[in-house]
Amino acid sequence: MKLAARTVIITGAAGGIGRALVDILAADGDTVVAVDLPGSGVVELARDLGSPHVGLECDVSREKDMLSLFGQVEARFAQIDVLINNAAVGPTMDRIIDTAVDTFRRGVTVNLIGPFVMAREAARRMK
Repeated sequence: MKLAARTVIITGAAGGIGRALVDILAADGDTVVAVDLPGSGVVELARDLGSPHVGLECDVSREKDMLSLFGQVEARFAQIDVLINNAAVGPTMDRIIDTAVDTFRRGVTVNLIGPFVMAREAARRMK
């Protein structure tokens, strides 16, 4: 039995597992803050779900985007209850000797640094 609706932030929300999580949690009565890259359709996704859900564009490889995201969330919602760090980029299938440093760096930034910053900022607001 669910006691109360939660405010849930989901990154990588416009497709795949993220989209499935959005649908399940919204149907379960949670307020979903769907987050994905600009142009991903995340704003339209949340619009289709209706109020109180919201879709926000954010590139989790950019700290300033994530800080702006949390400012927008704070302006709309009293609290953050759950963060689901789902945004990720897949590994290159190139051999390491053929992999550019920028390709590797992008993976580290999106898959490690982005979730760190998102978790840090969410935790600061969950005190």
